[in-house]
Amino acid sequence: MSSCTKFEKNIVVGRPPEAVFDFCRHLDNLPTIITDVTSIEPVAPSKFKLGGKSLDGSQHWDAEVEVISEEPALLAWRTTVDSPASAAGSCQFKPNGPKDTIVTISLSVPETTPECSRRMEKQIQMALLELKNILEKEPVTIGE
Repeated sequence: MSSCTKFEKNIVVGRPPEAVFDFCRHLDNLPTIITDVTSIEPVAPSKFKLGGKSLDGSQHWDAEVEVISEEPALLAWRTTVDSPASAAGSCQFKPNGPKDTIVTISLSVPETTPECSRRMEKQIQMALLELKNILEKEPVTIGE
């Protein structure tokens, strides 16, 4: 990505890193925390086709995402070369004391308008809050 806009937001989740990572690595959980994602379809072991609606809800989009790193402290992704959208990002899980996790989402997208940037930033914040709400409300079992 030559000229891009970068976003980075974090939140503390009251669950151990292993539980938060386990929830997040199952991409079928993505629509529960990001409402603009409407479908996820595996196309290869580490590739997924995502469908969703634009930030203003006016258009449908499709992107193919390739998970490039999956380890207990990091999920990273980038859109594939043939994808109509271009983005790269990561989600890091760092211990914060014995029972909490600092979750940091980083995202790089092609340079965009200030209004679109504000919407994207808000969407990332809302996704982190929803992740926190879901994981702190319900018991999470690792490995399900």
